[in-house]
Amino acid sequence: MLDSLLQVRYNNKRKTLVDFSGFGHLFATQLSCDSCVAFFVACISEVLAEWRTISVWEKFFCLLSRRAVVYGLINRNLSLPRLWTLYWKQELIRPRKPVSPQHANKTILFGQFVEKRESMQTNNKMAVAPVGKLIWQMSIPPLISMFLQYSYNLIDSAFVARLSENALTAVSLSFPITTLMNATSIWIGVGVNVLIAGYLGEKKQDEANTTVTHGLLLAFGIGALLNLLSLLIMKPYFRAFTNNEEIYQLSLAYMSVCSFMQIPNMVHIAIQKMIQATGNMIAPMWFQIAGVVVNFVFDPLLIFGIGVFPAMGIRGAAVATVAGYLLSMILAFALLLGKKQKVRIKIKEFRIQKWMIARIFALGLPSFIMNALSSFMVTFVNLFLVAYSDTAIAFFGAYFKVQQLIVMTVNGLIQGCLPIMRFNYGAGNRDRLHSAFRYGTALVSGMMILGTLTVNFFPAQLLELFTASEAMRSFGISAMRIMAASYLFCGLSTMISTYFQATEKVGSSIVIQLCRQLLFLVPALWCLNKLFQLNGIWLAFPVAETATMLIAFVIMAWHRHKNIL
Repeated sequence: MLDSLLQVRYNNKRKTLVDFSGFGHLFATQLSCDSCVAFFVACISEVLAEWRTISVWEKFFCLLSRRAVVYGLINRNLSLPRLWTLYWKQELIRPRKPVSPQHANKTILFGQFVEKRESMQTNNKMAVAPVGKLIWQMSIPPLISMFLQYSYNLIDSAFVARLSENALTAVSLSFPITTLMNATSIWIGVGVNVLIAGYLGEKKQDEANTTVTHGLLLAFGIGALLNLLSLLIMKPYFRAFTNNEEIYQLSLAYMSVCSFMQIPNMVHIAIQKMIQATGNMIAPMWFQIAGVVVNFVFDPLLIFGIGVFPAMGIRGAAVATVAGYLLSMILAFALLLGKKQKVRIKIKEFRIQKWMIARIFALGLPSFIMNALSSFMVTFVNLFLVAYSDTAIAFFGAYFKVQQLIVMTVNGLIQGCLPIMRFNYGAGNRDRLHSAFRYGTALVSGMMILGTLTVNFFPAQLLELFTASEAMRSFGISAMRIMAASYLFCGLSTMISTYFQATEKVGSSIVIQLCRQLLFLVPALWCLNKLFQLNGIWLAFPVAETATMLIAFVIMAWHRHKNIL
């Protein structure tokens, strides 16, 4: 009994007993008070519930756990006659066989204080399933989804490159804009995902449904705004990077259509993250696959004019992309409105809550920064490359699509770990939280090493996807090998950043992402470009990623020293 008392930690802030499984935990949670009596009785009751037989002294303690006595001790204004009346209306608590926490929901104890219900540990696999198996189940679908998501630009570039190198350059110049649009979609999606997972972990279904409605409103509203902004800025943007009139016109033709992808893109990603937050990782993968299949099929048909389809050139690639996103959005809505989903769109008594919108923005901000910085980073690199040649810009655009395919696919695995870590953080289960982080880090490291080996062994074959000219191959093969050395460091720092995101340490997560693609990279680009010219630009990537990884380790060590993690 004393051991049980010592093992319980009391959380004065939440006014509940934490880290205390079984009946005592349920009882103390129901009381929701800071009384030492509730603490004492809950501990005793926990011990008694695990014994098959009870002695005379244990029967005495059993009497103490009667609802009337406990209620009277906590509410001292009750009279003794009233206590006596309440006492004899209750049945004596009978000895029970040991019950595992997984089956604690089937037991009714302490009269009306503990109702028959499913506990958090029994109705959600994120609380009870083996961590390793759970991460695979949760990560493979978003991993595939991210692979498909970032294959859009790669497929477009691969087909467009067969038109001309200028067409490939035009798509490469458009890439920062489309990346920024995707980053905003992921911002809202991840913010909604983290918030819903936390609410479900805390058994707050109504708040989770309210988050769904807020997420959809934000997706439609911000999507329309970005659609308009991209149309307004594309002319001055493209003119700043090229004096080649053909490249300029091709860029406008491509982006004037691609701008309309943002609403369907934003909505389908938001719904994808909502459903993933409930633990359903398979269904969202299918509407992603459908969109990519449409893009893949219609790209050659519309670009080259096969069969009854007109030859639209680079504009056809953009039309195929928008059509793919539109189909994904339609299928996503059909899935969300299905009867089997654990979250719903809340319409009745719905009110816009500014604090919830602010939380969605805050929780998704690290993911936005990670993806948006990619857009700014490509823009900064293009500013350096424009001094060399249009071929260098075309090469970096082609390479970066390969890198994004690898890095963001691994990020899909990381996003699969995020709701697991977030759920168990909300549930107060720190052991499973840390276990998910360690297991996820090991998987991320392995996948990044595999990506590094792939780029190092097959750079020429990867460039062939983009019909690389001899001039591009002359510097592109060595450049790909240099930049691929940064993948492992990128994976480790991103996993640590995601851990901070799951545990609501958003500031630390943002610092890591800023270091990765801005604070360290831009100075490295400037310095190494001065020292080694074009090769210095490629060297800046592994240098910046290594420095960021070291900073991430330092921040995590600081949090642990402060006992924050």
